[in-house]
Amino acid sequence: MSRLPELTYPHDCVCQLAEILGLDEISQLKISMNEEHVPLFNRLNRVPVLTEYFKNTKHPDIKAILRTRLNDPDAIKLITNTLNEPTLEAFLVLEQAGLPQANSVIFNTTATANSGNDNAVMAAFKILGLENADCNIVFENCSTCAKSGYTGVSYTKPKHIPVSFDPHKPPDQWSNLALDLGKQLYTISTGEQYDGVLHDKYTNIYHWGCISQNWLKGPTGHFVSSWKLHEQWNLLFTMGMMWHAVATLHQGGQLCLKVRIMRRAETLGLVSLLSALFDSTQILDNARQQCSFGIAIFSGFNASNELRKEMLDILTKCMNFEPSSIFFNRIQYQYPKCRETMLQCESIRKIMTEKRAETDTVFIACLHCLKVFLQHKNKRIMYDTALPLLTKVYGDNQGRFLLDSLMIAAKRLTHEQKQMLMLVMDTKWMHDNV
Repeated sequence: MSRLPELTYPHDCVCQLAEILGLDEISQLKISMNEEHVPLFNRLNRVPVLTEYFKNTKHPDIKAILRTRLNDPDAIKLITNTLNEPTLEAFLVLEQAGLPQANSVIFNTTATANSGNDNAVMAAFKILGLENADCNIVFENCSTCAKSGYTGVSYTKPKHIPVSFDPHKPPDQWSNLALDLGKQLYTISTGEQYDGVLHDKYTNIYHWGCISQNWLKGPTGHFVSSWKLHEQWNLLFTMGMMWHAVATLHQGGQLCLKVRIMRRAETLGLVSLLSALFDSTQILDNARQQCSFGIAIFSGFNASNELRKEMLDILTKCMNFEPSSIFFNRIQYQYPKCRETMLQCESIRKIMTEKRAETDTVFIACLHCLKVFLQHKNKRIMYDTALPLLTKVYGDNQGRFLLDSLMIAAKRLTHEQKQMLMLVMDTKWMHDNV
């Protein structure tokens, strides 16, 4: 339930106003609203934020490890250098999924934007010291990059052996790309081309993979992003990761799967489909990061080879992302777990929609207050309207931090930026959203 009773549902484009106008500090303010804590790009904030997480976590093993690590100078240095928003979110996932046991064999995938580094879960494991030899855990890490050999967005060389993709693939070739990504993962895992052989290799798979945007050449000769199909594009790698997990997971094993965006019924259907092969499924929301996603924790892999092969065949058909393939198949019909998981997915989708709408509502309201402040040169609206909104949603400390950040950003606006902001905020387009 939202902490804000006056909740509205602004359009995504409206909430990108700061990006449209090139107001970088105000754009960063919205990210901080989503994350609900001080920004981790400032290294001085990293140890205090993890310390606060340590105080609040209920997971006994994580709490016991962090109690020691937060008093270890080498660990403090590691935290200061590596803790970022995705890694902090990975701790929240590990609270629910549990930590891997001794003798585990782990496979990790990484989002292309972050593939110059370890994935978020591996970074959390290193902060916890689980990569040490005495833990007796085998880690296999995989990166993601474009066919150019460089990562998307960050354009760096991948840290680990990568799977690669063509960011310019047209939609009629996307299903082939999804299967190719799954088979690339299989080859990295086994050293073999897939020819129907299943492996019982991994006790834990943390599939955090994500491909960058799809860029197609437009009528004017420029490459433009296929935003309207963005969720489908993102699910290509998700389906490839699902396919890989079915082909390589050990009986009793666990899969933690990043599922980007989670708005379309097709996306929810894929998660419900895969749950048939596991004893239990738990879905977590993550609307806090700018690139929001759900996390599906599938535990207790429990499937015969016949069922695994049937699932691989169905997943291959589902890579066209058509509802008929995803919903009208034997497994969805005959396994009650699929319906149970779908109900979970629906609940998480609603939670993520509400959380993002709450941030967007407060953000747009604060921009309205900023417009009035700039027009009348009177700070009262900032303290009478904006501050109570921020503290109601984010608490006193974070609320005041956000207001201070907004006031600093306002002070740094040029005259032209102020005029442009006030002009746009006075349009019908914005009046319909405030």
